[in-house]
Amino acid sequence: MNAHRVLVAHAHTMVRQSLRKLLEGARELVVVGDASDGDEAVRKTRDLRPDVAVIGIELDGCGGVEAVRQIKRGCSDVRVVALAGSDDDEDVVAAVQAGADGVVALSAPSTGLTRSVFATLAGEAVLSRAMVNRLLRAPTAMRASGHRGGPSYGLSDRERQVLRLVASGADNQQIAVMLAVSESTVRSHLHNVQGKLGLENRVQTALYALREGLYP
Repeated sequence: MNAHRVLVAHAHTMVRQSLRKLLEGARELVVVGDASDGDEAVRKTRDLRPDVAVIGIELDGCGGVEAVRQIKRGCSDVRVVALAGSDDDEDVVAAVQAGADGVVALSAPSTGLTRSVFATLAGEAVLSRAMVNRLLRAPTAMRASGHRGGPSYGLSDRERQVLRLVASGADNQQIAVMLAVSESTVRSHLHNVQGKLGLENRVQTALYALREGLYP
């Protein structure tokens, strides 16, 4: 089986080297490049076409959030995991809005990042419970969403349940267990929720639920 290709971008050399070492130590992952600022991250993602780009939000150049936006706009097949520091809750929200497929705290256990990379490769989006709590503290996350009719508009009772559980940070397998349904059924409900609400991925879905006060 071919290894999955990863690009790492972080402003600090020691952190960047540590992230490389961590990811290269995981089976089926190979780091094909790294970057120290946002412009370099965008350029190398375009040139190297990794499967996943791990982008630190606090980047110089065009910035981490803008790097996420440009990568998702120009390389839509590349999954993006945004790596958040300790004091950038508003930037976390901005990274989600820019299209990040997952958000992981830099302070998370080392296994958290590798799990998040594999989750995005499997087509999942990543929003940990720690990130849910951080988004709850961010004023931007609590502003009105702009959707008419609120989160219940057009959703079935089961779809509302799935929406709330996504907001709690539960993954598809956990939701399936809690609702006593199959994972494929959860994915179907989530697809319907996102279609009805005009949301692109799981992270945006969780953020929408937070904005509407649906956190369990």
